[in-house]
Amino acid sequence: MIDIKLLREQPEALRVALENRHNPLDLDGVLALDAQRRRQLHAMEQLRAEQNKAMQEIAQLKKAKRDASSAIAAMKDVSGRIKALDDEVKELDTRLRDQLLIIPNVPHETVPVGPDGNRETARRWPIREHSRSSLVAHSDRPRRLRSARRRRCSHRIRTSCRVSRL
Repeated sequence: MIDIKLLREQPEALRVALENRHNPLDLDGVLALDAQRRRQLHAMEQLRAEQNKAMQEIAQLKKAKRDASSAIAAMKDVSGRIKALDDEVKELDTRLRDQLLIIPNVPHETVPVGPDGNRETARRWPIREHSRSSLVAHSDRPRRLRSARRRRCSHRIRTSCRVSRL
């Protein structure tokens, strides 16, 4: 997954990398979604700061034994708006995360750029062929290990060489 900071700070570098990978993904939509999420989050945090300030005032009014019912009613409205904004921010978070998961990693500078179907092979690993006689079934493996341990311990005194049973 691409870091959102990288997308915000270097969108052009990501666009070039996507073009090199022949990926037609639109980064402007992801950036717009991130900007919308940040605006909603800022509005929600401002409302929470307002709510905290009002709660302190309500506490002072109650301490002074004055009527705080109008301030409490106003805070219920603010609380409802905070909950609505919180739901929107959560929904935007999931949409943004889904979009970020689609963006592929940036290839290294040394990776050659070429047409989509014509990739240069840098190195191939040899494929090791097994003969049928070298393969051992899982059920035979413990038996072979026990006999190998017995052969290895046969020259020692039986009391100092313990053979564990599988």
